[in-house]
Amino acid sequence: MDGILISGFGRDFNEKASEIFGESVDTGVLKKHYDIAAIGARSGDGPMYNNVNADMVICSDGARTPSAGSGVYISCGMSPKATLSFSSVSDTDALLSINRDIPIGDKLLQRGEKRVALLPKLSLYDNLVLNALSFLSVGLDSAGFA
Repeated sequence: MDGILISGFGRDFNEKASEIFGESVDTGVLKKHYDIAAIGARSGDGPMYNNVNADMVICSDGARTPSAGSGVYISCGMSPKATLSFSSVSDTDALLSINRDIPIGDKLLQRGEKRVALLPKLSLYDNLVLNALSFLSVGLDSAGFA
């Protein structure tokens, strides 16, 4: 595994991602290639954003697609155009929805929904991205979508 790049998120998100994924997480570009890059709102359109080289790039649904070396683009947000979104949100959990099929290697993660826990310190968007990182990093066989 080439690891996970996260950029443009707050301290709480970075700490939780490091806790979950351990040493496979970088918060700055330290490698030429990543399996997954998650680009938060604070990344803007700077040089790091334009030089992402990853098999999968997770961005907010309002962001433009990174140009350099990006593979599958996965948008997260609450608009109908987002690849991933939440529905049926409560104080403690939400229904994560895959709104369009996601090609992962030679397999396809098809549309579906899965109930996920929400972490109280994180925004809805941060929870959405963290859950996306979790299921994308474990592989399709373990993702658990209906």
